[in-house]
Amino acid sequence: MSSKNIRVYELAKELNKTSKEIIAVLAEKNIEVTTHMATLEDNQAAMVRAQVNKTLKAKEEPQAPKQEQPQTQEEKYMCEEKKDYGKTLNLPKTDFPMRASLPENEPKILEEVFE
Repeated sequence: MSSKNIRVYELAKELNKTSKEIIAVLAEKNIEVTTHMATLEDNQAAMVRAQVNKTLKAKEEPQAPKQEQPQTQEEKYMCEEKKDYGKTLNLPKTDFPMRASLPENEPKILEEVFE
């Protein structure tokens, strides 16, 4: 391999991208590459570097920072209290009561444990 050729995975590593991302950039430029082991000529690699750098600069454009309202401890607590985790649990719904009369026996059990 001459010094002017670079493999796709090496270029991806150099640019902190995945090989798939580099292959996608190459596909946009109508350069057919099928695997990460394919070699690229120096001009093709330069084209990819330029494209990746251009997209990175576009993403780095300054955006107006969001100003968040400072919350007091009480407001934070109220927000946490309002969360309803019951909707996120996947529990079965049954028509029969809990086993072993747990609603009646649990307070007795807790008293015995914490005495």
